[in-house]
Amino acid sequence: MSEFLLTIPKRLHPTIRTFCSDMWDGYLGAVADFMAEHPAVKAKIVIDRFHVAKNYREDFDTLRKQEMRRLRQALPEAIYKEVTQGMHWLLRHNYARLNDDDKVRLRSLFHHSPLLHQAYTLREELTAIFNRNVSIEMRHQN
Repeated sequence: MSEFLLTIPKRLHPTIRTFCSDMWDGYLGAVADFMAEHPAVKAKIVIDRFHVAKNYREDFDTLRKQEMRRLRQALPEAIYKEVTQGMHWLLRHNYARLNDDDKVRLRSLFHHSPLLHQAYTLREELTAIFNRNVSIEMRHQN
């Protein structure tokens, strides 16, 4: 990355406004070092949405697994199976795309796991933010 950044002609440095990157420290460090060594570069570093979403979805999946293990211990076997069967894939879908039966099943699971409900809701809200269609005009109005 550092080598690539050094290929940017100095005359273009003042025109650089944004660096978009994933969250790997190597990339972020290379950009930070480049900006420190080239004061004409006054840019923001923006983490791309894919990598942010990947992280919070992985965290949600970790919590899902923990809660399923907890529910296996806490609930009678018949209820555990009824509440959790097929939930892995159901929890991966966005709420708006679920049918009414799936929404009822999800509410049943959330009755037994308020923590999973909260995490699912936050995941849905973050995804909605990323899915907003934001134009330059909208940014200036806010």
